[in-house]
Amino acid sequence: MTLSVHRGRTLCPQKPGPTLRAEQSNMIPRIPPGNGVAAVCKPLPREFYLRDAIQVAQELIGKELVHCSSGGITSGVIVETEAYMGVTDPASHAFGGLRSKRTEIMYLPGGRAYVYLIYGMYNCMNVTAQKEGVPECVLIRALQPVRGMEIMQARRGLKNPESLMNLTNGPGKLCQAMEIGADLYGADLCDKRLFVQEAEIPTAGEVGASRRLNIEYAGNARDLEWRFYLKGNPFVTKASFQSEGARGRVTKSQKTR
Repeated sequence: MTLSVHRGRTLCPQKPGPTLRAEQSNMIPRIPPGNGVAAVCKPLPREFYLRDAIQVAQELIGKELVHCSSGGITSGVIVETEAYMGVTDPASHAFGGLRSKRTEIMYLPGGRAYVYLIYGMYNCMNVTAQKEGVPECVLIRALQPVRGMEIMQARRGLKNPESLMNLTNGPGKLCQAMEIGADLYGADLCDKRLFVQEAEIPTAGEVGASRRLNIEYAGNARDLEWRFYLKGNPFVTKASFQSEGARGRVTKSQKTR
């Protein structure tokens, strides 16, 4: 995996990232030393989200998810997503046109955070997609941590340097690490609190596709290859990273930059 660092304009104040051991440097990007500021806070435009969820899910790979909270700025490069195609997708919360208090946000124009609780204890963050009335969304499954790693470790109760590999490699883990909870349900991703932007420190690699995870209830839809991930990246969901060679494929020569 190739990592490159690009300096940008500086608008969001941030504490410097932690010092990492040499053997980890090829897996976790270092924040350039200096005055401890983050990259440009420039959320993606609304138009990015007003497309079908499959396209949005693929193009979110390599983008940076950022949360500017009272506890500090945390962020990570998105390395794994899943598309949920709404009314016609048995795995979607909006299958069959279901509308409820929980799913109502999916029917608004894309570009909002759809946050919900699973197993009564873990939050999951989705990005809504499509135009108004078309309830599609993209689950953010895993991140490669970039900013505020010490903050995220504290929230997750992790102390050892090796624990960084398990910091944000799952939807519940990343929400806990970045403090994404029910209060962010419906948050406009075009604002500067919780947003997605072009990554200042991008990861290079091929985008793979496979079946979505943990949707055995969805009939034939469970075989649709609507999960996208950065091939070879150690921060994708642990079980899927171990099995990607057996089931994954590369999408139309798409690469992140």
